Amino acid sequence: MEVLKDRTIVANGIPPGLDPGFISDTLKAYFENRSLSGGGPVKSVELQREAGRLLVRFKDPGDETDEEVQGIIEVDNISPKTSDDTLQLYFENKRRSGGGEILKFERKGDTALIAFENEGEVLEFGKENLDSGVKDIRFVVYSMDQATVQAFETELERQGGTLQSGSEGSLTPDRDLSASPKPFSSVPQKLHPEEAGVSSGSSSPQPTTDEVQIGHVCLHVQHGNIAKDRTDAIVNPTNAKLDFTMGAVPRAILNAGGHAVLAECRQLGSLPISGVAVTGSGNLRCKHVIHVAPGDDIYTLKEQFRNVLRLAEEMELKSISFPALGTGSTRIETSQAASCMVEAIDEFVHEDKPKNLVLVRATISKEEVMVCYRDAISQWTPGQRQQGQLAALEKIAIDGIVLKIFAGKKAQLDTAVRKIEDMMSRECKDHVITDPSVDKLSLLEQATIKELEKQHTVAITINSSDSSIRVQGNGGDVSDVVTDIYKVLNEITVKEYKSQQAELMSREVQWCYLEQEMYQPYSPDLNAVLEQAKRHGRSYVDFTKPDTLEACHVDFIRMKETRILTGDTRLILRKDTKTDLPEFWDPQGDDEVKVVELSEGSLEFQETYMYFTKTIGDMPSKVVKIERIQNPALWRQYQVKKEKMDRTNKAANNERRLFHGTSTSSCSHINAHGFNRSFCGKNATLYGNGVYFAVESSFSAKDQYSLPATKHNKHVYLARVLVGEATIGRQGMIVPPPKDPTNKTVLYDSVTNNVKNPNIFVIFHDTQAYPEYLITFRS
Repeated sequence: MEVLKDRTIVANGIPPGLDPGFISDTLKAYFENRSLSGGGPVKSVELQREAGRLLVRFKDPGDETDEEVQGIIEVDNISPKTSDDTLQLYFENKRRSGGGEILKFERKGDTALIAFENEGEVLEFGKENLDSGVKDIRFVVYSMDQATVQAFETELERQGGTLQSGSEGSLTPDRDLSASPKPFSSVPQKLHPEEAGVSSGSSSPQPTTDEVQIGHVCLHVQHGNIAKDRTDAIVNPTNAKLDFTMGAVPRAILNAGGHAVLAECRQLGSLPISGVAVTGSGNLRCKHVIHVAPGDDIYTLKEQFRNVLRLAEEMELKSISFPALGTGSTRIETSQAASCMVEAIDEFVHEDKPKNLVLVRATISKEEVMVCYRDAISQWTPGQRQQGQLAALEKIAIDGIVLKIFAGKKAQLDTAVRKIEDMMSRECKDHVITDPSVDKLSLLEQATIKELEKQHTVAITINSSDSSIRVQGNGGDVSDVVTDIYKVLNEITVKEYKSQQAELMSREVQWCYLEQEMYQPYSPDLNAVLEQAKRHGRSYVDFTKPDTLEACHVDFIRMKETRILTGDTRLILRKDTKTDLPEFWDPQGDDEVKVVELSEGSLEFQETYMYFTKTIGDMPSKVVKIERIQNPALWRQYQVKKEKMDRTNKAANNERRLFHGTSTSSCSHINAHGFNRSFCGKNATLYGNGVYFAVESSFSAKDQYSLPATKHNKHVYLARVLVGEATIGRQGMIVPPPKDPTNKTVLYDSVTNNVKNPNIFVIFHDTQAYPEYLITFRS
């Protein structure tokens, strides 16, 4: 092939005898296909038969146009609340709108022009949406391309319409698209764009789909790759350890989501008791990934479907995609898993009454599995709740059992009744848990607790009004269930504790990022993540921002934050916001903890000695030494807590100097980490599961609390304790009770044995006490 200077190429080796018209049309089409030949619009094709060649002349650059045939629709009366992203995603969803891949999107006020890659999708839109807000459909064609104009005229005439010339080369169909027969759809009502906002992630060819409307939630089944779905969240089947090697779906999600998803899962460590957790989406098209352990029996699978749906509703998601959840278990048949999903959605709609979720999608990768899901949908009918013997049994509510006893003599009858009552008394148990965390349970956590009824022979009643949970049933089962409930409540307590610790840490040190030439503070939780990683000597840390769900990487060496998805970087800064240390402390140097033995002649020693011996009573004792504990981190946390309590309880005497007896083995731990509640229960729990302090040293000096070591040495701390406003404590407490029963968020600061004349105080927050002096003595 030879290229001439005047935008002409010469093609040699043309076989003789070919029809000139055939050659001209064929080669013109070939060379105009730029992706194949690198050509462009053809001006003319000249066959030189005798020379066995042809000349293909291209148009001058000024004559060319990049205008391609596009199907354009115009949508009017768009609500200002509807975002551009929602509109684009809606019209890309072929099943719902008849749309397709979008080449161009233009928004002007309440009108949007949407150009599709395939003009045929526009006609499908007209057939599918007879009552839509679309006012005008135009096909934009290069005005000088008469062949294309002719092709459009021929096709529309074949479909029963004609073309009218529009402005600027556009052509408008002169017929009512609604006259076309409407394709089959099993959805009785249509979702508006602002309600759906989702797009199929399946690749061409267009996947097979089926839908059914359950209440106002649409269940949509499609064949495709869930990692490509654009719903608000996709579901990842996993196990308690968040293992991505369990199957094809987790691996696909990991491959598409990238390092950010894996890093956040590693940060979580494992699933909570509910078996459901949520992370960011990394490079995926969705907004969130919900990780779930589906279990290996149909009972657990159904409840996990419900738990995921409840979580999605709590997060105010509008759409969610499931894989073929549960089909990997050898104990669950595919047809059972499909039916389980439909039943779970039905129960969720009618019992949980969601207000946000409108679309549930099942994206199935195997065609043979799709058959089971189609069957499950086709067998479902409106109003249907549950099918089969299992469902029938679940509907039976057993209020009680009437036991009729027959005997020959009254004495035998009385004996039988007495033995039955004794057995019931032995075997049955009624346990009431009272805990402030009960009224903080989320819907998902409540469902997790209620699920225990199906696993054990118990009845569970959750009463948020008085923060109690009542468990009744078989004695052994009640004990097991109470233990599991306390695990759920403890997770809430741990979350609150971590949040408080993060808030306190931000008073000591604040990490910031550079935004628009100003340093902005990280949230307390992220600030704690950064500071803890830095203190542990790590060179970097990965995290996901909870507000934007952006996956980020922080490099402590370069002091930069990198957004993993975009690669954007910005500088970070660590600010010291610490409270001043006492002036009488010895120089700390680089030591995190410094223990300073006081000189017996110092005023500080004499004052502490007198405070200890004043209340020791008749107990013989000899002070061996007194040491000052210098721990800047603990001291600053304590001071921050004191400042906050002083602002809240302005009239109260919040701080007291109290005694705490301990063993030799615990001293180094207390010096480094303070008084930890994890050690509670070793000696006393009568007034709650907290840290105990005594007003008088004689109480703490008892062998029960201050255990004698070698050489008969014993240890008692003189501590600063923030008792604040105290109330009477009781056994089993893990936090103080609320000050006002109608406002359970404001709690007492501590509990005591006697409000008017206290001998003991119990605190439940480790930052409320500082181990100021360690007194070593012999009794």
